Order: sequence, then C-alpha cells, then structure tokens
Amino acid sequence: MRLREIAEGHDASEALKRTFSDKHDKVLSELSREPAVLASFFAAMELNTSAATARLISTHAMRPDEVTDLVKKRKAEVANKVATKKDDKGQNAG
Repeated sequence: MRLREIAEGHDASEALKRTFSDKHDKVLSELSREPAVLASFFAAMELNTSAATARLISTHAMRPDEVTDLVKKRKAEVANKVATKKDDKGQNAG
C-alpha cells in the first residue's frame, strides 16, 4: 500500500511540474487575483533556489514589490532559528 501512495504522489508531483512548466503564465495570472498569494509564491520560489536563479526570478514582470521584504523577513527568521539551535547545543554541551 505504501508503495502505491508513493507512486501516486510522484505522479501528482510530475503533473504539477508539467502544468507549471507548460502554463506558468496562466498560473501566475490566476495567482495574481490574490496579491498576497502571488507574493508568497514568488517568495517561496526565490527562497528555494540558488542565489543566481533568485536574482533572475526577482526581475519577473509579475513579481510584486513586497516580495523583497518577504524574502528578507524569511531569511532573517531562518537565520535566527539556526542561531537559536546553535545556542541550545552550546548550552547543552557545557
């Protein structure tokens, strides 16, 4: 049963990739109906790729201006979380 779930999940992932690849302009247009959703989408894309690709994405015509602040905020949150984990490990070691 688990193997079947994995295969179905893979099929769904592949379908999402194909759809976005083939129809990304229409998908972005639909997302733009909800500006916060579109901004979150662009932020997620930029946060989950290389710095060079993020720079390219940041020049997209449909990218909302507030994405820059969302990305900065999320990067700060991640950095704080990492720092907190390091502090916790340091305190537990001594």
